[in-house]
Amino acid sequence: GCAAVPDQQLKMETLSQVRTVKVTRYEPAKLRKATTGSRIAGVTTGALGVLFGGIGGGVGAAVMLGMETENGAALVEQLQLPDYSELLMTKFVERVHAEIPDWPELAIDTTILKDDPPEDAGHVIIIRVNQARVSDGSGLTVITDADMFAPGKTRLWHRRFTYRSADHQRCTELAQLEADGGTLFHEEWRYAVEKTVADFVAHLKGETGTAVSRVRGWESPTAIDHDPT
Repeated sequence: GCAAVPDQQLKMETLSQVRTVKVTRYEPAKLRKATTGSRIAGVTTGALGVLFGGIGGGVGAAVMLGMETENGAALVEQLQLPDYSELLMTKFVERVHAEIPDWPELAIDTTILKDDPPEDAGHVIIIRVNQARVSDGSGLTVITDADMFAPGKTRLWHRRFTYRSADHQRCTELAQLEADGGTLFHEEWRYAVEKTVADFVAHLKGETGTAVSRVRGWESPTAIDHDPT
């Protein structure tokens, strides 16, 4: 199960002798798109499961998750959305270099992690997109973790940020987001990246508070495709 992990502030003195920090990412969660059809299918299947003695809630949730994932994949293809985690990783490196003086060199590793990095991986920052979901009336929700580890898997920094369109008074209607080739969706996609990066960098600089999130420690989060909060 997931263990509660508090946001952890980075102690800058731990980097005084570090020359390079690698930045990489786990395989991100796929975008999910919730529709009226996917919700009805989930509820209907769950109800049938209860009626015939099955585990209705779990079956209904699985059906809904499958439909949302299929809908999301179709939307990514239709709108040609760029890789969210890749955008985020690139912007993060740019802003750290621009805003934090005397920071070690950040080296992007484009390899997508499916397993844990080796013990001798050196200092590494790992980006993990745990959930990306869009629904009518709520807009886009993306839950992202960033962790920094020293050799030996010692955690030096942890931050989770949850982006929600409604929290920023952004467009939340699917029809509008998908209109005109997804112009507004592309804007929202990149806006979410910018807000997430801004939060991560502010936390590195000690400008934001501490919260508790649920993550899988050092484990790969590829199995987390639900709201882990």
